[in-house]
Amino acid sequence: MYTKKRGAYFGFSLILAVITLCWSPPMSSAKDYPERDITYIVSYAVGGKADLMARALVPYVQERLGVGVRIENVPGVVRIGLNRLWKSNADGYTLGGLSLPAPMITELTSQTEYRSQEFTALYAWNSSNAVLQVHKDGPKTITEFLQSAKNKTLTCAIGAFGTGAHLVGILMARGLGIDLRWVHYNSGGEASTALAGGHVNCAVVAVTPQIVALVRGGKLKSLLVVADEKDPAFPDVPIQKEVGFPFRSMAFIEGVVAPKNLPPAQLQRLENAFAEAARDPRFLKWADETKTQVISLPSKAFGQKIAEYYQEVDTYKAFLKQ
Repeated sequence: MYTKKRGAYFGFSLILAVITLCWSPPMSSAKDYPERDITYIVSYAVGGKADLMARALVPYVQERLGVGVRIENVPGVVRIGLNRLWKSNADGYTLGGLSLPAPMITELTSQTEYRSQEFTALYAWNSSNAVLQVHKDGPKTITEFLQSAKNKTLTCAIGAFGTGAHLVGILMARGLGIDLRWVHYNSGGEASTALAGGHVNCAVVAVTPQIVALVRGGKLKSLLVVADEKDPAFPDVPIQKEVGFPFRSMAFIEGVVAPKNLPPAQLQRLENAFAEAARDPRFLKWADETKTQVISLPSKAFGQKIAEYYQEVDTYKAFLKQ
């Protein structure tokens, strides 16, 4: 039975419901992003290519975002850092380096939680080649190196198992018709240091400022660049087709991604910040001095490149498990 008391109570409840629907506590909007520091996961040790490229660009990214971007190295197997990134919140506060083609190699040859093609691609700014190096007192030419490789199985240093240098090293050895015994380190920087110390016969590493410095300092010699075109860092070093071995090459691409389903506003903000940082005159001056090749792959183009690399690595997975 309807009464005034019940009617009053119903009316008050209705008003309260309307107020609740129409008002909610103020939430942080996309225009406020970012409001705190960002973590940038590098799935390699300090001194490797991914670490060097991130540390070169991040200072200029910070300036554009107005917050700190803290690099956190997670050395060891590449899936450790990428799995952590995969499970992070898609809120723009955890990013990670994606160094093609290593993530695809790991995904296709082992158990991983992440899926390379499902990360939110943000931007890629560096492309580099692999280079075959020997000790300063080692073979003087690629011809001498090949002769020594025919007499015995040489030890060859590379970064962690499943890196781009590992794949290109295998392609190179097959293309040159030689056998190499791979010795794994935590990064290309450690691999080159081992070679400079005389612990291995050669090394296959990505061209980085550290590698260029070791050659300029007379500690290492570069015998062959695995590339389709001459590398500006080593213009006098031959590429494979110049010495009669036209085997396949694969460039290493350095970019940054976020967990999947990153909101569009955060994606755009981060993409713009990295793109602007890569055009900063100070970064370009550093790149010129260190012979670092700068590219520009925005989110969509970088995502397409990730898909292309996945398909190509898939064709090599049979002998990647060796």
